Amino acid sequence: MELETAEEAFRYSRFAAAAQCLDRADEALRKLAQTKADRKAREEAKRRAREEAKRKAREEAERKAREEAERKAREEAERKKNELLRRIDETQQNINEMGRLAAQGYWSQGDINNWNRLFNKSVKLLQIPAERDNNPEAQFFLAALYNCSVAPHQHRDTGKFLYWLGRAVENGSAAAQYQMGLLCEEHRSGPDSRQDLEFAERLFRSASEQGHSEAMLHVGFFLETGRCGKCDERAAEEWYGKAAKDLGAKAYLQIANWYTNQILNHEQEVGTGVPRFSSRELRDRLRLAIKWYKKAAESGEPTALLSLGNIFWRGYGASPDLEEAEKWFRKASESTDSEIMEEGKKRLDELRRSPTYWIKKVGRFISKLHSN
Repeated sequence: MELETAEEAFRYSRFAAAAQCLDRADEALRKLAQTKADRKAREEAKRRAREEAKRKAREEAERKAREEAERKAREEAERKKNELLRRIDETQQNINEMGRLAAQGYWSQGDINNWNRLFNKSVKLLQIPAERDNNPEAQFFLAALYNCSVAPHQHRDTGKFLYWLGRAVENGSAAAQYQMGLLCEEHRSGPDSRQDLEFAERLFRSASEQGHSEAMLHVGFFLETGRCGKCDERAAEEWYGKAAKDLGAKAYLQIANWYTNQILNHEQEVGTGVPRFSSRELRDRLRLAIKWYKKAAESGEPTALLSLGNIFWRGYGASPDLEEAEKWFRKASESTDSEIMEEGKKRLDELRRSPTYWIKKVGRFISKLHSN
């Protein structure tokens, strides 16, 4: 029994040793596998780190390249801008000199030669930025040059004027859009008259959106008179208000002058048999002229005082109101502007000397006596 027990113990110890060897082998294999996995993970991490470093280096290089390109673009834009300003400034000096020649009232051969030299030099200065850089400001100035006709031998080049003005309009020049709008408005005729006005309004709106104050006045004028659709006086007043922020009270004065000029032109055309306005349209324009003259007067524009006095004195399509005329001429005579004050006194004196003034004054006096 003891022998059998000893053999079993021996066999058990062998089995136990073998099991321990297997366990150690398994552990060694696990460690080896873990070591390989760790190594692969480290290699993968290193690979990713290298790729990340390359990506960052590439992005940094691209960023620096973009910044360098942007810097060069800014420098080039600044250079072109300064070059354009220099050319425009030199052109403006040439135009001033041309204006001085025109103001003389006479032309010697030397003046004509000088004019030609200045004109050709100005065209050459603007041609490069207008053609090469497609610059709208240079294109607009070039159009203005070709529209110039002062010297006795100099004639407008309408074709080149319209070509460069059109190029400037296409490239977004607010000044060119405004000028083209005026041309469309002024020269509308025939069956395309409506389309010309609609195109003019679009041009004025485009220029207005870029801050062109004069164009804002025209947009308001189109809305107030309903030239391309329904009248909208409220929207018109908003546009007038925007223009007045830049132009001040002169904006309201200019609006009123438009309506007054329309009334005067209408009166001149009455005898031709083709008056431009109906009686209702004429009354509306007179009402709007008075409205905006009063707004200009309230905003501190003294010229509006004289204009209001004239409207009420002359009637302009309505019955004269001499009391109102006297009131506004009196205000003009009390103006702090010396010229307006003198003119106001003069017109007030003329009004009070007119027979109509005294006839109406006596008539009102008699009416008061009868009422009492």
